[in-house]
Amino acid sequence: MLKKLISLCLFLNLIITGGVVHANSVSSEQDSTPSVTDLIGSQESYGVSASHPRAVEVGMKVLENGGNAADAAIAVSYTLSVVEPFASGIGGGGQMLLIPPKTNKPVVYDYRVQATSDKKRGSKKSGVPGFVKGMDAIHRDYGSKPFAELISPAIDFAEKGVEVEQLLSERLTGAIQRMPVKDLPHFYPDKKPIKPGETLKQTELAKTLTKIKENGPNAFYKGEISESFIKAVPYVDKKDLEDYEIQKPEPVTGKLKEWTVYSASPPLTGVPLVQSLKLAEKMNIAETKGDEGRFTHLMTEISRVTKNDRIKEIGDPTFNKIDVDELVSDAHIEKLVDNISPSKISTVTEDDGENVNDSNTDTTHFVIVDKEGMMISATNTLSNFFGSGKYTDGYFINNATEHQFSTKKDSPNRYEPNKRPRSSTTPTILINGERAIGIGTPGGGRIPSVLAQVLARHLYLDESFEEAVRAKRFYGKDEYLYVEDGFPEEVKDDMRNRGYKVQAKHLSVYFGGIQALEVNKKEDTIYGIADLRRGGTWDSKGKNTYTVQKGDTLWIVANKYETSIDKIKNLNKLESTDLYPGQQLKIPEPGTSNTYTVVSGDTLYKISLKLDIPMSELRLANPQIENPQWIYPGEKLNVP
Repeated sequence: MLKKLISLCLFLNLIITGGVVHANSVSSEQDSTPSVTDLIGSQESYGVSASHPRAVEVGMKVLENGGNAADAAIAVSYTLSVVEPFASGIGGGGQMLLIPPKTNKPVVYDYRVQATSDKKRGSKKSGVPGFVKGMDAIHRDYGSKPFAELISPAIDFAEKGVEVEQLLSERLTGAIQRMPVKDLPHFYPDKKPIKPGETLKQTELAKTLTKIKENGPNAFYKGEISESFIKAVPYVDKKDLEDYEIQKPEPVTGKLKEWTVYSASPPLTGVPLVQSLKLAEKMNIAETKGDEGRFTHLMTEISRVTKNDRIKEIGDPTFNKIDVDELVSDAHIEKLVDNISPSKISTVTEDDGENVNDSNTDTTHFVIVDKEGMMISATNTLSNFFGSGKYTDGYFINNATEHQFSTKKDSPNRYEPNKRPRSSTTPTILINGERAIGIGTPGGGRIPSVLAQVLARHLYLDESFEEAVRAKRFYGKDEYLYVEDGFPEEVKDDMRNRGYKVQAKHLSVYFGGIQALEVNKKEDTIYGIADLRRGGTWDSKGKNTYTVQKGDTLWIVANKYETSIDKIKNLNKLESTDLYPGQQLKIPEPGTSNTYTVVSGDTLYKISLKLDIPMSELRLANPQIENPQWIYPGEKLNVP
């Protein structure tokens, strides 16, 4: 009788969670992983990291006005749909990973695009969008501010206009062949892409968002907007829209030696990312520090074997039984290790049968943490940039059905009615006893590889978060290794000797654009990362960091914050005084006298050039120096 009862409970659990088995999951009561609230403590800090400055401003304002991370996430999502209409919007979907305050049990909201109820895929491009219902569900469960207040900034940006950034103009240029240019005079004035610096107004989108503001999701799924959608995409019928439901699957959870990783649920790429980090640990990737060729090869091999595993094992869990715990178990990692070539390229690559354009680079990712310790990591997308290119009621419609299902009949990702296709988006949160990191990136099929590279550098090679993000990236596919501009020549030669065909990719966003926030209990800070490849930014309350501007020197920054050059150098582990625009500097407490420590080879003249301070001012500030040549390594100089 007891066995029957246990079997029944397991069966019911399988129904509730779709086809994902989490038999070995550790309950939050047994788990020693702290909550983000534990790490924030009493500092009442909060922050936002996103790919567009207007979105960061909106999110921060919501938090400043007493809203929580869920409120800010809704406001940021709608704002990004306006200021980056190529990357996300109400015609697409996404997935949001949310850790509520005072708990280490994360929640996932899956509002991704779903196939229609039609049994045949045919030439369909688009699926049923989930964005609007997703935002509504998150608001109902965790929102504290009125929805109208949260969507209003996006409506204002659409109506009054927003300054066009370089990336939007470039994306309009790249998509011109598949866009209804004549119907988009606001995007293509005189049939040419709008230029950076000009103002983009989207009055039709403002009207659509106003209807959603006034009538909620029914405006999109049942009202006039739905009728326009069906007219634009006739193979989606009224019932498809009305029946769409968001899902709340369990995240993928992985235990590293010092971290707990929560990542995107299937059919997204949380499993490959957790596998990649566990493989990096298993293969002791830390030993590759200082050997970029070996690091590049092993991480490329790890990316290959995890992708192959994903192709064989991962699909929509509603249609496939997936034992997630088994796929990230130590025993399974051991099996994957056997498929990794330690020194030479492997050429065994599974055919996924998918029609994904390798040039796809666009989704949008953001991370938010509030003063109560709720942390959110979310990725929204239209699939390709501008989705299918179809445009109605002021927004673009996704092309998830065209690009993301497999054509192979035996694939777990084959097309089926009402199914959600695989996606490479990977919203992730990592936590240990001292820190919590929310992280993600756009970048198409390269997303799990990019995240694994950055995290492996930071967690195992002891590189600072900023160094790990700045490091030149790579991506292996079949016999090719695609590398970023500026990739070291000696490493390219090493990779050729290992059997790779090395090719440069000149588009920086091809390799993603990391957005991240780190809560650091020991330093009592919230620190952000905004990848310059995508032009993102971040902000936090009590932000004790500074973004370097063109023309800045350490002297300028130290004076600005009334601290010392030495303290800035030591806190940021700077090996030189050289700065670059966009660099993030942690700022020490103010009120410290400004000093510089002499290093070997320094002269007063060299120091004046280094700090961009007239030598006469240095002499006045250091009357103890009788002769400019009489300075010695370790000596402290006052800096005016």
